Amino acid sequence: MNFNSVSTELGVSKAYLYNHSDIRERIETLRKQQEGMSSAKQTRND
Repeated sequence: MNFNSVSTELGVSKAYLYNHSDIRERIETLRKQQEGMSSAKQTRND
């Protein structure tokens, strides 16, 4: 998940997402969760 994909999916600008702190925080939280999941997958596959 990133700001580009969310803005495209919702049909809004990235500026809109960045300017709304609640939306921005949610995207950043979800991104961190995804990063944690991908690193966990890599660890299991090693």
